Amino acid sequence: MVPMWPDRKVSGINKSPDDIALVQDGRCVLTHGELASVAGRAAVQLADAGVRPGAMVPVLLRRSPEMVAVLLAITRLGAGYAALDTRWPADRVRRICSMLDPATEIGRASCRERV
Repeated sequence: MVPMWPDRKVSGINKSPDDIALVQDGRCVLTHGELASVAGRAAVQLADAGVRPGAMVPVLLRRSPEMVAVLLAITRLGAGYAALDTRWPADRVRRICSMLDPATEIGRASCRERV
């Protein structure tokens, strides 16, 4: 079986876990090791919530280190994501979410809360 991209990326992270992975406002926010750890915990939570390979997960978060970790977690599970802009109108978000029929949603306000 061919490893998915995130698996190959994680093996590279293991070689240099202290290297900077994310910078925000000019400062290091997370190292590769920290990002891998946060994404790993998020992947476990997403799997427990029913995210499986091939699933689509709507993600309604502002650009942040949290969002990067969540997107990495989703791809580690072999799922896909739809990154939704928090500034979009509620109707647009609802329409997209209804097309995805997700097992779970990620965000400050879920698709169901925006109905």
